[in-house]
Amino acid sequence: VQRCPVRDEEWVCPAHAGVQRPVQGIHRQQHPAKTRAVETAAAAKAPDAEVKDAAIAILCEWPTTDALADVTALAKTGATPREKILALRGIIRLTPLQNVPAQQKRASLKDVLPLVERDDEKRLLLSALAAIPTTESLALVTPHLGNKDLKEEASLAAVAIAEKVGGAHPAEVVAAMTEVTQATANKRTARQAASLLDQARKAAPKK
Repeated sequence: VQRCPVRDEEWVCPAHAGVQRPVQGIHRQQHPAKTRAVETAAAAKAPDAEVKDAAIAILCEWPTTDALADVTALAKTGATPREKILALRGIIRLTPLQNVPAQQKRASLKDVLPLVERDDEKRLLLSALAAIPTTESLALVTPHLGNKDLKEEASLAAVAIAEKVGGAHPAEVVAAMTEVTQATANKRTARQAASLLDQARKAAPKK
């Protein structure tokens, strides 16, 4: 049992249930969340494998964006595939929580795209992009409509974004929703895409 990184209460890291020693002394109630994140990041570089492993797991599950910079670095420099996967999941989860413009959030997710190899993390990425409604996010989502294993998640993300940006960017929504209607096998998603497509076509400038 460890102490929660933000709240001073008992907290069991899912990846290390039963490990009690690894991060003793890291989480102290008098420290602000950012300081505790920094201390946990330091422990993630410890020579003791047990300490390092537990600290990395905690850092990648950090509940606030204070850990984002360290998690981003870990995604690029992690010593094992597991470390990099945990870090990527942390980045994808924390990026939408930042108090920064949507374009900056989208740019951060675009930067990690080359590191995302597994479909599990791609699904998380699509979900995160759906929460950042910009035409650039839509452009990052639509290429996945051609992936038979990801097309439904990509369709949902594209529809969610189109609902928010269609009024200002009808042309982009027409293109994306046309692809969604052709890709999805989900009847509800198809109806939503068709409705958005119809609205966008009416709103698009006449040629």
